[in-house]
Amino acid sequence: MGFGQGGLFLRALVQRCGKVRVRNLISVGGPQQGSYGLPYCPGNNASLCRVVHHTVMKHGVYTPGVQKLITVAQYWQDPKYEEKYEKDCIFLPDLNQMNVTNPVYKERIVTLTNFVLVKLELDRVVNPTESEWFGFYKPGQRKTFTLLKRATYGKRIC
Repeated sequence: MGFGQGGLFLRALVQRCGKVRVRNLISVGGPQQGSYGLPYCPGNNASLCRVVHHTVMKHGVYTPGVQKLITVAQYWQDPKYEEKYEKDCIFLPDLNQMNVTNPVYKERIVTLTNFVLVKLELDRVVNPTESEWFGFYKPGQRKTFTLLKRATYGKRIC
């Protein structure tokens, strides 16, 4: 069982590491389709969060240095820059088979006895919360969503 990004990382462990035997995978609030934006920052932290967000975006969330140093950058998905995300993000596009199909990844998910995704409706960290069920903003905008079963790559994952 993994909480938050731990749920995503456990899925990566299942998909990428054949020697690891997992029967049941439970992800609670895991950003399976990535996340956009920084977590809710209450009170005095709000201005710091805005500075971090601006700095990361200014220097490029998909640059190699940022990808290697900031874990969330590896599953950061900006719907307005979908092509850049698919090309330069070093973790999640591979895991979700956005560019190259890896049948082993799908096989390892399908052979799980149970794969449970718990969506936290009031989550203030994963944005959008639909990501916890493999949903995300439709490409090019940040208002409406698409779910995995409607996405063209959905059949490659599970």
